[in-house]
Amino acid sequence: MRGDSERSPGERLERVRQQYPREIEIFRAHFSRGLTELCDPRFLQRRYDEFKLKHDPIYPELLKAMDDEALAKTFISYWTIAHTLATRSRFWIEDAIADYLIQWAQHEGRNTTRIYSQAMLGHGWMDRGLTVADFGEDYREHLSERRAWRVRVQRSSLRAIDLLVGEQERERVREASQSVQQSLWPRRAWDRWQDPELVKKDEGHLVRIANSLKGPPESEVTLQCNLVVIEPNRLDGRPHAWAIRFVNPKTMGSHPVRKQERVNLLRLYAWLMQEKVLRDPDQIEVCVAELLPRYSDFDELDRYPDYFSSLTYWSSDYLWKSLGIPFEVVTLALRDVAGQFREELIRGLRDLLPKSG
Repeated sequence: MRGDSERSPGERLERVRQQYPREIEIFRAHFSRGLTELCDPRFLQRRYDEFKLKHDPIYPELLKAMDDEALAKTFISYWTIAHTLATRSRFWIEDAIADYLIQWAQHEGRNTTRIYSQAMLGHGWMDRGLTVADFGEDYREHLSERRAWRVRVQRSSLRAIDLLVGEQERERVREASQSVQQSLWPRRAWDRWQDPELVKKDEGHLVRIANSLKGPPESEVTLQCNLVVIEPNRLDGRPHAWAIRFVNPKTMGSHPVRKQERVNLLRLYAWLMQEKVLRDPDQIEVCVAELLPRYSDFDELDRYPDYFSSLTYWSSDYLWKSLGIPFEVVTLALRDVAGQFREELIRGLRDLLPKSG
């Protein structure tokens, strides 16, 4: 039998299709619902009306002066679909991941498992301690009803986080390599997989935050977290909890984004420790994870710290491996929904297209 590395791309995709038909269908369904809404003529008309009301000094004047309403609507509709698709497609994948994990837990009889998407967190599902056994048939409707997730975190911990991240920001990094071995290291700290020095340092930061919890008073903060999984009955006999924030590897190339994501991650960890979601804090894992396998350029002039090690930063490959499915399920779901997208585009734009003649 040939391994995956010896198969052609087409053969590998066909193998994935045969092995993961149910998972592909879950992702396809989420893409299908999203694309139907995106191409709905009523949605496009609302977006066009909103666009005309914006105080942009360029586009509205240019389109108005063309004196061709149909052409203007078509232009804005195409732009709206492309722009919104780039943003919402990530949300559809996030919702599908949560849906897949919920269905898996229900199928396996792991009824005490708790799984929450960003929307569920914002609507208080975790506060109420809902498990997959409590989810009704309409839980999918709540996967994408996004609302800010506001929690109360002890001020002593918030101050400790600000101090720690400030210390990291002042670190000198990316000096010239001192040895041949150093020159061969991956340029991002989190790509140096399980580097003991970096991991130990990261673990020390988490311990500092855990020790900073001194009790009230508290302050309300907004947390960004796309997936929480709490499993009290893992196969190893120990409880586990994961809190994952999905990130774009390209935006992580920006120092302000990295710094803010670090602050958010440490606040998330502090809240989980504060609320004692598990009795054993060693089983609580927090991380940022690359949702999509995108290539990210490295800026040689970036002298700011990376803030993360492989302990708290997951590559896209590691994320999908941890989920138990290959990213190719997304690829195949997109291919399966492409025909529908074509028809939705035609139907949504037909009445907007300018008449020829």
